[in-house]
Amino acid sequence: MEEKLKEIKDWFEDLIDEETAELLAKYSLGGKVEFKIEEAKKIPGKVAFVGRVVKIERREAKNGREFYRILVKDEESSAFVYLWEEAKELVYSGDLSEGDLVKFIAINKNGFFSVNSGDDVEILRKEKKEFEGYLISSGEHSEIFSGRLMRFKGEVKAERGSYVRVRVEGERIVDYEVVKENVFEKIEKIVPGRYVNVKGFVIGLGEDFGRSAEITVSDKESSIDVVLWDEWRKIYFDVDIGDVIVIFNAYAKHEDVTKLHCGRSSYVLLEKVY
Repeated sequence: MEEKLKEIKDWFEDLIDEETAELLAKYSLGGKVEFKIEEAKKIPGKVAFVGRVVKIERREAKNGREFYRILVKDEESSAFVYLWEEAKELVYSGDLSEGDLVKFIAINKNGFFSVNSGDDVEILRKEKKEFEGYLISSGEHSEIFSGRLMRFKGEVKAERGSYVRVRVEGERIVDYEVVKENVFEKIEKIVPGRYVNVKGFVIGLGEDFGRSAEITVSDKESSIDVVLWDEWRKIYFDVDIGDVIVIFNAYAKHEDVTKLHCGRSSYVLLEKVY
């Protein structure tokens, strides 16, 4: 051990400290060593380190090969890990997700780490998170809206539109709670200055103004004009009289009359009636 330690210190000179030199000596003699990310960047070839997954991005190489770029951090540093071949299947399957604490055995090339085999990725601890919002769809996957649309593996057995709370491990739902089932307001009871949810059917088409377009929605007892802004404007061109429409988080605003405004913080579902 002492001879190997001296050899490593002579080779790296002042580039590494005493602790890192000892770890390298142990590693070269067959010991199982996990380095800090900053230490791992200094070690060429295959090296093991532990970090928490912060961000996962799908990328494509110039030759068309798909890979995932993973931003990993520990207490002191961060690095990108590139998952290829079998390793990237861990992202496809949902086994590897943001927030997980992971041990990587990777090839270091100039401070960038590549992994090809799934056996070289060990998930030490899954991050458990809790989300809540409106249930948009459920089945093999469930979609929940809370200012943005989130998609998880697993079924939530509740009526669409219910307000639910889900506990997620990785990308999988491990538990859920139905907070409120009937979240839709009667149109006649809508008060300006609030965000509301409405379910009804389309009884009229107004004008297209370029950035926005208007339709009229009824719940059989009353009706209201709905302004579809930006991305939701496309519904104006798809909708027909009689179609069912489900609106989440629309803002009720009084102008000459009260209208519902559907913008970036809203979600709109259109059910075609043929």
